[in-house]
Amino acid sequence: MDERSRIRERTGNIPLAPGKHAAGDTVKAGGKSYTVEKRIAEGGEGDLYVVRDNRRRYALKLFHPGAHPNTKVLSALRPLRGKGYLVDVIETGDDFELMEYLPAGNASSAGLKGRPDAILAIVLKVAMILDEMHRAGVIHKDVKPANILIRNPEIWDCVLCDFGIADLLDKDGKCATLQVRTAVYAAPEVFTDAVTIQDRVYIELTPKADFYSLGMTALSLWMGEGAFLAQEQQLALDKIKGRVAVPADMPDPLARICRGLLIRNPQKRWAMRSRPDWA
Repeated sequence: MDERSRIRERTGNIPLAPGKHAAGDTVKAGGKSYTVEKRIAEGGEGDLYVVRDNRRRYALKLFHPGAHPNTKVLSALRPLRGKGYLVDVIETGDDFELMEYLPAGNASSAGLKGRPDAILAIVLKVAMILDEMHRAGVIHKDVKPANILIRNPEIWDCVLCDFGIADLLDKDGKCATLQVRTAVYAAPEVFTDAVTIQDRVYIELTPKADFYSLGMTALSLWMGEGAFLAQEQQLALDKIKGRVAVPADMPDPLARICRGLLIRNPQKRWAMRSRPDWA
């Protein structure tokens, strides 16, 4: 019995939803065939699978109808490929992205609650990554633990992924964009500076919004994402008032960095270039 048949047997022969693939299925991307090992994520844009061919394993994002890779952003980020900042996007098509597969998973699933050295290493590396992205003219807009992939868990080396809602910065280093975000990790200006035009909500962001999200990410990793998300409503109120509290048991320098990243005023908020000595 093949893997697909075993899955059918375990699930009572319930058919997969349209567009979904089970282990053992063959999928095509860019004219090549891959065997599905497992589905590892589902999202509004598409589903992410671990697939393999005769040479290696990959992460393959298959987009839902109407969704497509963010080609403008991926093109702007091309100079950063192979430098250890971003997940390596190997090939893209109209309805797929083929990427390197990092088996250590993401920061959300790494179990880093109460581990300051590991969290500090990740925060510092992501700060470097964001600085390089912003220099390349791109704002990520969705920095959170699930979008930080662990490349080497021994030293907590990591890369950033998922550029689906990333956007290009204009010549003034700003981005006028729809209010698309993961709310609990978003900077306060995403909400307080929003403008509604014909039933659509727009905001103007600077790269400092990404650094605020990095501060919320540090907070989430320290607390554990479950406990962090349980406080989402209170955190939303606190960030608007400019008083998101850093836990008393979080040690320096992580606590100091977290406080700097969570400054309400974007002009005073820490960023890599404005605080080169922050470690």
